[in-house]
Amino acid sequence: MLDCIGTDTVESAEKAIYKGTECGAWIIFDEEGVSIGSIVEGSEAEVGPEHLAYPFVSERFWEELEEINITACELWEEANYEFNDDEIFV
Repeated sequence: MLDCIGTDTVESAEKAIYKGTECGAWIIFDEEGVSIGSIVEGSEAEVGPEHLAYPFVSERFWEELEEINITACELWEEANYEFNDDEIFV
């Protein structure tokens, strides 16, 4: 799994996932697989966790992570932007 992320330690994988996503996703490794998700800053929302049991293909991991990132970013925008017709206020 670490090779899939391009790291050689759990700690560097956690950092790579957090820093490599707009939403600051997290990853937890356990004996059975990995769990991924994200909190949504500025709200009570959380996305995931999605648990992927070993064995799984790397494409599935990246697809799940991308879906989490998209959803978390959408929720962040809902929680942190005010929309008024065509104007956006931060």
